[in-house]
Amino acid sequence: MEKVAIAKLKNELSAYLESARRGEPILVLDREVPVAKIVSVLTPVATSSEESDIRLKRLESKGIIYRGDVSRMQALLKLAPIKPRRPVDLTAAVLSEREEGR
Repeated sequence: MEKVAIAKLKNELSAYLESARRGEPILVLDREVPVAKIVSVLTPVATSSEESDIRLKRLESKGIIYRGDVSRMQALLKLAPIKPRRPVDLTAAVLSEREEGR
């Protein structure tokens, strides 16, 4: 369990919360006296790729997520970008949309 002084915790709160999110409890000290413990309310994130794959398969089977096909994405990225038929002033187009309230 990691120990941290209140002042350091305030300065680096995001980093300590990320540690807690990963499942590592944080003991908060006030002048070397423990006053609080920070623990994640979430299930710790899987640490190995095998655990991650199992978790992703479970979520996909429940219909919570859909994993895309990498080969399709790579094929799309290889396509040439679409060129407009005529020159377009993007700034004017954005300003026009803003005026129309879109």
